[in-house]
Amino acid sequence: MHNPKIIIAGGGTGGHLFPAIAIGEEIKDRFPNAEIHFIGSKFGLESKVFPVKDLLHTLLPIRGLQRSFNISNILKNIALPFRIVKSLFKVNSLYKEFRPSLVFGTGGYASAVPLMVAQLKNPKVPIILQEQNSFPGLTTRWFSKNAKLICSSFDISKEINNEKIITTGNPIRNNIINGDSGTTTNDPNIIGTSQSGDTKVTIRKKPPKPTNKPPTGTQQNQPGSVANPHTDTGFSGGGTSSYQGPSNPATSAGDAWKRFGR
Repeated sequence: MHNPKIIIAGGGTGGHLFPAIAIGEEIKDRFPNAEIHFIGSKFGLESKVFPVKDLLHTLLPIRGLQRSFNISNILKNIALPFRIVKSLFKVNSLYKEFRPSLVFGTGGYASAVPLMVAQLKNPKVPIILQEQNSFPGLTTRWFSKNAKLICSSFDISKEINNEKIITTGNPIRNNIINGDSGTTTNDPNIIGTSQSGDTKVTIRKKPPKPTNKPPTGTQQNQPGSVANPHTDTGFSGGGTSSYQGPSNPATSAGDAWKRFGR
């Protein structure tokens, strides 16, 4: 395929958005003639990031299910079915015009509708899923049976019984690999976040290996005074998480594409 047309859908939080961007960068590096169209939500972080990075994109009028109980969230949940229907029409129109040959889903509420439309097409548009978390998200679980490949940062075979799962690590953007975080945070080690309900996971770069001796001219920290870089998961909120270090984006983008047979 000389000029593949690829949809990359995902967003809402950085944990879903930035892997999507990293996959797009790697595909363009390997296949310069590929046409890539990103899909996200106008309520997510991508609504600000896509225009700044000048990426071809479509923003859907959809937001996630609000789980906190208050009047505002109740009203948002009542409007959710109407937002889903409106998003379905918008994605279907995009697919008719763009005619994608492959759809990547990186999770989050912004990816569910594009993946659903891809499976409703006749013939179906092949889908590849990319899962960042140690426990697969709802979107990954929903569409895992129909996915051609599931690229996971962790071994999730216990949660999803699918022989198409490959453990690839988490895709990292080129500017992160080159030492430029490109984020608004003061912590250059933070790559992105993923949130579900009241649970928030921060994905960090892998810290350097510890040395037996403290650096010259510094005072050694007392036990418990700072977070241990080898046990700190960057996790805040309820639930559990696993430590996540960086990997080469080629693993889950270009290599997945090659394995897919394109």
